[in-house]
Amino acid sequence: MTKSKLPRHRRGVTSTELMVVLGLFGILITGVFSLLSTSIQQWSRGAGKSEADDVSSLALQKVVRLIESGKSATTTSLIFGPALSVKMPGLNDQGDYERTSDGDTILVYISNGKLYYKVNVGGTAIQVATGVQSFTYSISGGTVTLTLTVSRQSGMKTSQTTFSQRVALRNYTAPI
Repeated sequence: MTKSKLPRHRRGVTSTELMVVLGLFGILITGVFSLLSTSIQQWSRGAGKSEADDVSSLALQKVVRLIESGKSATTTSLIFGPALSVKMPGLNDQGDYERTSDGDTILVYISNGKLYYKVNVGGTAIQVATGVQSFTYSISGGTVTLTLTVSRQSGMKTSQTTFSQRVALRNYTAPI
């Protein structure tokens, strides 16, 4: 036999080995991208939910602080819909509440997906929260139950949170 006809061991890989490695590499890359995609979706869902929780909790706390010293609560009709109307007691010279006199009226309402409040009907509206889906309330004597639903979008996911809180009006005076 001549030298050229002898089998030689060459360095490198065969096409079969190359196809097996590429197949395994493809499976690995697919798994990594699938894990990345799922992680991003879950992060988006969590981030939106967290933001919706924060906004609704803070907004509800703000409204509670505004109305908790009230004397009475009713529903009032404004141009754009119903509003929670809380009558505050009057203030004396020292800035203390006088339960025998009426003071300002706090109005809390929703308009165009935003929660607002204003002091007295002619007052300036102050925005409390955005992304508000609903703001409902029920009045029972000196107690007001507030329910606020807020939604937030993070990435492709929209998360919604509903918070509810009961407020006892501190200066409630029962009707005679």
